Amino acid sequence: MTSDFRVLFAGCLALCVVACSEQSDAPSELHASQRPHASLREPMLLDWSLRCPPAALAPLPFRVESNSVGPLDAAAVHAAACSVLLPLRLNEQTLFREAVADEPALVISWRAGDHGDCAPFLKVDGDLAHSGPTPSSSGALAPSFIHLNPDFNWDRANGPDLRSTILHEALHFFGLGHAAEPAAVMWAGFGMEQRRSLHPADQRALVAALGISSNEGPALVLSNPNDQRVLQVIPLSADETRVRHAILDVDADGNDEILLFAEAGCSGGELLLLHFSADGRLRRTQGPVPGALDARLDNEFTRDAVGRAVHLAHRADGRFTAARFDASGLPTRTLPRGQSLVLMDGRSDLNGDARFDHPAPMTRAAPATTLRLGLHQFTLTRRPQ
Repeated sequence: MTSDFRVLFAGCLALCVVACSEQSDAPSELHASQRPHASLREPMLLDWSLRCPPAALAPLPFRVESNSVGPLDAAAVHAAACSVLLPLRLNEQTLFREAVADEPALVISWRAGDHGDCAPFLKVDGDLAHSGPTPSSSGALAPSFIHLNPDFNWDRANGPDLRSTILHEALHFFGLGHAAEPAAVMWAGFGMEQRRSLHPADQRALVAALGISSNEGPALVLSNPNDQRVLQVIPLSADETRVRHAILDVDADGNDEILLFAEAGCSGGELLLLHFSADGRLRRTQGPVPGALDARLDNEFTRDAVGRAVHLAHRADGRFTAARFDASGLPTRTLPRGQSLVLMDGRSDLNGDARFDHPAPMTRAAPATTLRLGLHQFTLTRRPQ
């Protein structure tokens, strides 16, 4: 791959241009930094992310449109789709199947220029494909599509890989957003590389999205105590020793989020954000964010005097580092030294020396077991390894 081609495909895969647009409470897509390391002073990496209600239909039916015109004929596109989608399984669950007759299905086709309600492909930025809309929360499959940009040398020298692109786009229909792991299928920045099998980051996202129970390794299981329905299974690292939670409105949308933070000794801790709609439906999962917390410090999530979410990392010498949450809902905006801070519980640091002027008990995070979010209650249990 030449450097020019790397630039061409740096912004490739403009995914789900209209996906989620018909979901009234669907979140916008999350963009993550792709730096190899991050700290509280930098944007943090997302190991994986979820967005939109995941497909309730599994396996999900697909077909290839026979009369669309592109650089490869319908038979070649069909062979590519079948080769990556039909073998795909997660814990013995088949994820895709070929559609029967005229049943509603995910339709794969070539599209160029203005086409329907979709935005035209941007040739300069190297858009390879887009897809949408996702299935509704009731599980009904709306007329859904994967549109491929015909203005590329697909599956040829210096051309993008069709199989990898179809697999990436198709996984969006199970609620997956983009991963920050460069080797993952769901990484947004690939162009010509072959990514035809699930990376562990993709597998963890699918497990969380579909609520598939797995007996491999420790996990958090979020369920509804009324009907015992499992809403999500959240894999954990094997060395995480303690999981705590807080309930805050981190993205300022008027709805509280559940924050789960798992501490893992000297290796740091992971942060997971669960976003819910007003009626108590799990709408989006953000993270886990590896290395988001320093587990050697006493981490606290609380509110300032005007109700904004704040993350405090307390040191043994009595000082703390404070960070506010950015627009995506992550605590990346570290308060500079010298800036005053007043908390809702009355604690204050008026001179900005990172020490509270009048010591007071800090807001301790509760053990992650029974979580109450407004009128809704959830049960979170930790499954051992």
